[in-house]
Amino acid sequence: MTLQPPKIRLYNTARARLFLLVLLVVIPALGVQVFGAWSDLRQTINERELESVRVIDHAQSDFDHLLVETRAVFADLVRLNDIRGSNNCAQTFTALRFAYERLAPDAVNLALADAQGNIYCAVNPVQGDRNIALQSHFQSALQTLDLSAGVYRLNPSTGLPFVSVSYPALSLDGKVQTVIVATFETRWMEIWQSEISLPDGASVTLLAPDGAALWRTVSGEKMPVGGLTASGLDWFRSLQAGETVVEGADFDGISRLHTIIPLGNSAILHLGYPVRELYAQAYANLRWKLGLLGLVVAFAFAIAWWVSETMFLHPLNNLLDVVKRVQDGDLSARVSGVRGLGELTALAHSFDQMTDALQQREAERQQMEQRFRAAFESSAIGMAVMSLEGKILAVNAAVCAMSGYSEDELKQRNDSDNVYPPDAQADRELFIELMEGKRPHYNVEKRYLRKNGEI
Repeated sequence: MTLQPPKIRLYNTARARLFLLVLLVVIPALGVQVFGAWSDLRQTINERELESVRVIDHAQSDFDHLLVETRAVFADLVRLNDIRGSNNCAQTFTALRFAYERLAPDAVNLALADAQGNIYCAVNPVQGDRNIALQSHFQSALQTLDLSAGVYRLNPSTGLPFVSVSYPALSLDGKVQTVIVATFETRWMEIWQSEISLPDGASVTLLAPDGAALWRTVSGEKMPVGGLTASGLDWFRSLQAGETVVEGADFDGISRLHTIIPLGNSAILHLGYPVRELYAQAYANLRWKLGLLGLVVAFAFAIAWWVSETMFLHPLNNLLDVVKRVQDGDLSARVSGVRGLGELTALAHSFDQMTDALQQREAERQQMEQRFRAAFESSAIGMAVMSLEGKILAVNAAVCAMSGYSEDELKQRNDSDNVYPPDAQADRELFIELMEGKRPHYNVEKRYLRKNGEI
């Protein structure tokens, strides 16, 4: 019986296993690269978040400084006795003009109003209603007797947002006699933007307390704000709920890092820091790393292919060819010329030693068989080879002469067919003992029937 080699599936080959080993190394390396790129991106975004908070804190500091400077200028004005009287514009205009120049270019106007809110003196002409009694900054100044800033509103004539700041001048008995009113537009914000050098794509939006956009710039350029409001945007609600920095789509749909800070009760300043280039840079770095990893993987697969072919598959194929030749009976086949890994070389050497031993044993067997065949065929003693069931496998000429049957005829018969029936069980017990190993051999005398029926 010839043993057939088992069918080798592709995934079970040495080359496939070697490639799988490479993949087991590549997959964690890929994960490390992706995680590293993600970590770098998060670190960069965190740094930009901290930078945006620092920048907008700077804006709040500038606004507070503007109010402090305004308070100092107003306090100097109040020290003038003439400022406490009403309808004395001629006497106070020079001092008012001097104070205005100290606040310029941030202030666009400086005026005086009586306790009923009527503006009676101004450095620049006042457009529209000259009574400010109902405005929040005036009412707050009367109630607190201190500097009060109003709410940013749009100037209908210029289209720019402005805020008014009021400061009361009191009589000796503590009553309000005159209110100093300064009007500021967004000059201080423009100066703030030039000081902090916002990156390209950054947006700055001045929002009313209800979220309506009053003034907006992107990359330093003024943008239209008609109808824009942040009240319905998710990031605005999250920031109002207490979060510091939130990423989301801005008014123009571009994703930015958003942070807001209140400018007192006057307005809300919104800063949108761009993140698009951060993601683009992170993706570019990741693509570069993955490309480099791909080259390394391709090189590793090429090395794995060469190593598997040179060190594994070629020696193994030679060994399998020699095994097949030996299986087919060619005991002269050798694999001593196989060169591969040490284990394969040792296996080839051991196989050659085994084949040498098999070839020597085969030679001895053939020599013994020749001797046995010569003795078997030429002996005058009848000899036969039988199976354990008694089937005749081979007989010599002496048996044929004794029985009168030819060898072919005897091979068609069982030994029990030739035994004289009364002697059929003569050696039954002895044969069982021989098979059980209880005796090495036995002798028995039985009678046989010739082909012609003689005993």
